[in-house]
Amino acid sequence: MIRNKKRQAEEAREAEAMAAAAAENEAAPGAVDSSEGENALEAEVDVDETAAFIAQIEAERDDAIGQYKRALADYHNFQKRSLQNEKSASEYARQDVIRDLIPVLDNFDLALAHGANESDAEADPAGAASAQLLQGVTMVHEALLQVLGNRGLQRLSAAIGDEFDPTCQEAVMMQPTDEVAPQHVLQVVQLGYRLNETVLRPTKVVVAQALPRIADVEDEGETNDPVDANEES
Repeated sequence: MIRNKKRQAEEAREAEAMAAAAAENEAAPGAVDSSEGENALEAEVDVDETAAFIAQIEAERDDAIGQYKRALADYHNFQKRSLQNEKSASEYARQDVIRDLIPVLDNFDLALAHGANESDAEADPAGAASAQLLQGVTMVHEALLQVLGNRGLQRLSAAIGDEFDPTCQEAVMMQPTDEVAPQHVLQVVQLGYRLNETVLRPTKVVVAQALPRIADVEDEGETNDPVDANEES
């Protein structure tokens, strides 16, 4: 009996305590709501900060990628310019060397032309020796032309009667004539040379010019006739 009473008393106290706690919760519901609101606000702030941090990281990443692409493009352009400059320097050096050899070819041409004239005029043993020498010089000349030709050197062809081409020919004189048509080659003074697509020296030619008309000559003669003083008086 006594134990039952104690037990009943304890259960009554527990019930009272639970009732008091429930009463306190009912009396102050704003405190719980306030705590939950603060927690929600803190969570929202954390989300905003995280999004801003992610956006900053992405912007820095995009900027770094852009800088890398620009640096790579600049490097490729630098490589292209370096190769082009190296190629141009090599081409200019070759042009200078071959341009210096052109007078040597001219001297060969003069020597061969002079030797051919002498061998035609002489018919003695000395002339035979000259012919052999001329043959040797001709072989050296042809070998030199072949070596330079393998490097891209070409002679600019020109013949009497060809139309004058200012891109690879230089008119040293205009001469009135009816032997060839006007603005055509009348005489080849000096051969020119081309290295690949570059004209090292144009062919020097005399260009034909139309003969003056008879009417123009007569008019000029009348203009230049002296005036008689008696006629004027």
